[in-house]
Amino acid sequence: MSESHEHVLVTAIYGYNSYERIGGRGYNIRYYQAAFLNVMKLGLPVVIYTDKSETDNLVRFMEEHNITNYHLEIFDLTTVPFMDRILELKEQAGLIDKDGLASGVSPVANDRNHTLCLYKPSFVKNAIDKNIFNGKNYYWVDAGVFHHGMFPPSMGGMEYYVAVDAQNYWPHLTTTLFRPGLVENLQKKAPNNFILLHALQGHGTPDWWTDVMNVPFKGWIVAGLFGGPKETFLEFYEYFETVRKKVLDLGRLALEEPIISAYYAELYNQDTPFKFETWYHDIPEERCGVSMDPGTKCFYKIFKVHD
Repeated sequence: MSESHEHVLVTAIYGYNSYERIGGRGYNIRYYQAAFLNVMKLGLPVVIYTDKSETDNLVRFMEEHNITNYHLEIFDLTTVPFMDRILELKEQAGLIDKDGLASGVSPVANDRNHTLCLYKPSFVKNAIDKNIFNGKNYYWVDAGVFHHGMFPPSMGGMEYYVAVDAQNYWPHLTTTLFRPGLVENLQKKAPNNFILLHALQGHGTPDWWTDVMNVPFKGWIVAGLFGGPKETFLEFYEYFETVRKKVLDLGRLALEEPIISAYYAELYNQDTPFKFETWYHDIPEERCGVSMDPGTKCFYKIFKVHD
């Protein structure tokens, strides 16, 4: 058996873009690199799902930054069993045709890779089933979540598609949020040790809710980071898959967040303490900062758990 680890992160990097039938933003490791390095600076082993087109670039990135605590899983996203249903629903919605983005449709309308998003729990389950890194706790984390649009640069928020400067990361940048202990400290505050992040504004009840759910909508859970004990994650996975199937069978094109929100409403018996009102950070003198009331619950403040 491989060395055991208390915490394991799981992510995925695929470069599909909005002009392809599957959709996406075309973000590969070259685009993500500066923000993604923040994930690797957490000091935890990371399982990365990707395809053959990204493998060499990812290996090169890891070598350049002397990173060894990672595992690449080569996975063809087009083999996901429910992808054909997603493509069927996108065709019915007029987003795509047999060749790609439908004529006259804005690329923004197809910039989400529904297959990848809905497969996030399956990526983690696969890592658990394969016992990759022999972990006790498994979490999904978006590869580019720690960027400067949401996190102040003085606290480690990094712009996309820029060169990496070691001075902007732990241990050189001592004020960064992205250093060892972040996930561990978040988990200590999470009910049942299972991390869920709740957006208080900007989202309403999903249009399929009353057709699928027998409990009231409780709140919108975002999917940039979630997870905890592997036993709990496997229970979460089974629930997620049940609801996902019902939603797609209804003919509703959904992303992962409202389905995670269903789990929060029905099986997560407490309120998560990780709540925020805005994605933007409130330090206007820094890049992407916005002036707002100092008491505003910004997303980045959830992660101020080191002191």
